[in-house]
Amino acid sequence: PVTVTAGTRRGTVAVGNRRSFGGLADLRADWQLLVDGEVAGSGRWRVGEVAPHSTVQLPLPVTVPAGRSRVDLTVRWTQLAATAWAPAGHPVAWDQVTLRAARPAATRPTAPMLAATKRPTGRSGGDLAPVEELLVSPVTLNLWRAAVDNDGFKLMPELAKRIRVGGMALPRWLDQGLDARPAEELVEHTLVRTVAGDGSVTYAHTVMVPESLADLPRVGVMFMLPKGFETVRWSGRGPHENYPDRNAGAMFGLWEQGVDVSPYLVPQEFGLRTDVRWMELVDGAGRVVRVDVLGEPMHGSATHFTPGDLFVATHEVDLVPRDELVVCLDAAHRGLGTASCGPDVLPKYRLPAGAFRFSYRLSMR
Repeated sequence: PVTVTAGTRRGTVAVGNRRSFGGLADLRADWQLLVDGEVAGSGRWRVGEVAPHSTVQLPLPVTVPAGRSRVDLTVRWTQLAATAWAPAGHPVAWDQVTLRAARPAATRPTAPMLAATKRPTGRSGGDLAPVEELLVSPVTLNLWRAAVDNDGFKLMPELAKRIRVGGMALPRWLDQGLDARPAEELVEHTLVRTVAGDGSVTYAHTVMVPESLADLPRVGVMFMLPKGFETVRWSGRGPHENYPDRNAGAMFGLWEQGVDVSPYLVPQEFGLRTDVRWMELVDGAGRVVRVDVLGEPMHGSATHFTPGDLFVATHEVDLVPRDELVVCLDAAHRGLGTASCGPDVLPKYRLPAGAFRFSYRLSMR
């Protein structure tokens, strides 16, 4: 019934009433100011009357603090009084307006550099950082996702190839060998690994995708942590799973929850969170593995399944969760689209050929 969007003038927001007959006097507006996802201020916003099917420009209810951090304004609307359909306090709308985008963090390590290599060393190499020693599976390039039904029906591949029903991405990916071939054989990948004096490790990747592989499922990395890591904290969109073309209903903020469980009868990709600035994986003993994104935000997930585990399973009863925690971190991730029963992913949510550059830092405490 009501929307809040960026205003046409600096320091303003636009409040729109979508109702056909009533005003907004029966609703209460509460605002929160978030700085890098943390609540820096809150209060009640007395908006005043807004006529049906009209929009008004209003000054921000709070001053934007100076600095380089991301700043968001979240406004929630609730019912002032009980009605026949909902009690007082029932939420009816919310919006989040980004007042200032974050400036990318420096890619230089925060502690003196000890070593830099062009590739991760082997697990017996003797020069692994403590956080790398903890990993059950080292950081590896990852281009594959367990295809969603909109990519193509994995249980009925003939529908796409023979009668052109459903998504056409999956048949193409299978023909290219994305599900079976190592990612390093498919694209050109350069990695600079830097170990800092504080034990943290910075990974800087450059991935060159050829024209023949345009429209990949994802470009990112995957690694595994040992049994016991069951809590995930992150700065990004949440709390529920969300994807590049499915995240308008997920707020930016700081979130914490247990590891996601597969929600689909036919196992497929799940659990992604977009616009991630950092992620922490916590075990029962209080150990924390932290991922700090350096540069543009990335997308991340933490589950007990690899993309391969999900893809080979035909039904949820076939899934056997791993003890290990599988962490995926993506510089880019293809949208979901609606190709199982409608149009495929819009062009702006597909991954073009060319260079993908991303970096992040792993640390442990």
